[in-house]
Amino acid sequence: MEGPGQGYVELHELVMDSTKELCWMEASHWLKLEEDFKEDGNWGQPHLSFLTYRSLLEVRWALAKGAVLLDVAANSLPAIAHILIDQMIYEGQLKPQDSDDILRTLLLQHKYGHG
Repeated sequence: MEGPGQGYVELHELVMDSTKELCWMEASHWLKLEEDFKEDGNWGQPHLSFLTYRSLLEVRWALAKGAVLLDVAANSLPAIAHILIDQMIYEGQLKPQDSDDILRTLLLQHKYGHG
């Protein structure tokens, strides 16, 4: 990263891999510009991302109705997942009996197509 305020973002999608196992696969990442992972196994050309009106409405809905956690006191994905699930149960977005399945899904292996 180049300086203060710079961020790196990855988008992972839940997919079935070649062995028919569920995993999180990196689909896009952003560092100033967006790069999408293509089906041929290569990264596409960096390009300027755009937002549609519909996507802005979805962000608005997620911020208003979803569990938003800022400055979480955790330093691992499992710890963050537990905090997120607890918050979603507290807000009535998740039934306690579903928490184990959600946790297992969140903690599935993350794979990267570029390496």
